[in-house]
Amino acid sequence: HGGGFSALLTSAPVGADAALLQALPQLQVISSFGVGLDKIDLAAAQARGIAVGYTPDVLNDCVADTAWGLLIDVARGFSAADRFVRRGAWPQGAFPLGRKVSGARLGLVGMGRIGRSIAQRSTGFQMAVRYHCRRPVADLPWTHEPVLLDLARWADFLVLITAGGAATRHLVNAEVLDALGPQGFLI
Repeated sequence: HGGGFSALLTSAPVGADAALLQALPQLQVISSFGVGLDKIDLAAAQARGIAVGYTPDVLNDCVADTAWGLLIDVARGFSAADRFVRRGAWPQGAFPLGRKVSGARLGLVGMGRIGRSIAQRSTGFQMAVRYHCRRPVADLPWTHEPVLLDLARWADFLVLITAGGAATRHLVNAEVLDALGPQGFLI
């Protein structure tokens, strides 16, 4: 029945690849619930004149909150400590101390809407912030770091906030992880 549809409703995780678009020859519009467009074949849609809409800004705060939850969890070990207690390991020895978050160095890979939300939250922790993206973003109080390896060497916490897909595949590789070092955290 693909020839009978003029509109497609999808979500960011599902998207719409070229094969699906080809199976819908009368398609005129794609509406995606979610922020990411990396699973929608935008080139194929554009070539056919198919309008694509999505919902930016809807999840900025939720994703930033989640990034902060993960950052604090890996630094302080809340979920690991919970598992430690639940499995009854506490009589055999103390749970290791966590790492301090306040005053640490926060490196952000990506400085879009979500990156800004994460960076703004860092002020409550008196963190130094630097970011890496293709070009500096105007009117930001944080330092742009043009070389990802330099950002990884500097950061205590390296948070990735980039779109998925071919352009960012292997952006963080062994060299970046080595630069972050054994005391650094990747979120």
